Amino acid sequence: MLRNLTPHQVTLVRHGLEPLALPPESPCPRLAETEEAAGDADGIPLVRVVRGAVQDLPPAAPGTWLVVSALVAEVGAGVTDWGTYAAQVYAEAARWGLA
Repeated sequence: MLRNLTPHQVTLVRHGLEPLALPPESPCPRLAETEEAAGDADGIPLVRVVRGAVQDLPPAAPGTWLVVSALVAEVGAGVTDWGTYAAQVYAEAARWGLA
């Protein structure tokens, strides 16, 4: 089973079959963010956004693959207790203009 945990519909092209449209589900996993003052440029305050851990990721379920954003996939790449996720499916679909 594929679940789309991005904010956009993802359409996957399948060889010899009709395309598979995956509607977005909520909540979408995101990275925690904090802002830090980073000085100013010509009187304009600058802010540095610091990204942290993945939030709102559902627990792993056998036989379920999650389509997530590339940022979520990158941050979570080293996590071993996620189970199996289809982050690469989304990345490849986006690369070919299918997402």
